[in-house]
Amino acid sequence: MSIEDQSWREEAKCRGMDPNLFHPERGTPYPEILAVKRICEPCPAKSQCLDFAYRNDGIGIWGGLSERERKLYRRKWRMNNNGN
Repeated sequence: MSIEDQSWREEAKCRGMDPNLFHPERGTPYPEILAVKRICEPCPAKSQCLDFAYRNDGIGIWGGLSERERKLYRRKWRMNNNGN
């Protein structure tokens, strides 16, 4: 098992924030979830964060996307790339 470079976390806008914010419980009001996602919008580590979530089946909000949204994007990407 290799140790991957996670230096991108040093530049993340969420660094030092409560991780529970990015793991909302079922039933969390949408405005609260949207506020957390907005933290990710200007983040310089957004693409690395999303990549990490895709490669590690990240739970919660990563790179501004929920698990459900990432699954939908992955499914669309696979369909556009002939299912490979």
